Parts: sequence; C-alpha cells; structure tokens
Amino acid sequence: MTAYAGEPYEDKGRFQALFEYESMMGELLNMEVVNVPNYDGFQAAGTALLMAGRFTGRSEALICGNDQ
Repeated sequence: MTAYAGEPYEDKGRFQALFEYESMMGELLNMEVVNVPNYDGFQAAGTALLMAGRFTGRSEALICGNDQ
C-alpha cells in the first residue's frame, strides 16, 4: 500500500482515462500543454523534467541541492 489511492496497477484504466481526457482538452482548447493532477512534489518534479526533456531534446538535467 502507498499513501495514495492504492497501487497504480490496481487502478487499471485510470491513467489512460486521464491521458485521453487531457489530450482531448488540449485539442479542444488548442493548447500544446495541459495539466494532469500530481500527488506530490516528487511526482510533479519528475513530470516537469520529462516534459522539459521532450521539448528541449536534452537527456540530462542539472539539479541543485542545498549543503548543510
């Protein structure tokens, strides 16, 4: 179990339905980018990095951290 709504494999079709809905909204509104809900900051960061990689064609990212 996770802190979210169960395991991803238990929810067959949910992510496909979200993808189809957001794709249709993008076409309807003539937008290149639409939003899908994120559960937490790590998922949002991963999605942002993947999207930035697709747009720029780059496969590496520089991630800064704080030293304590």
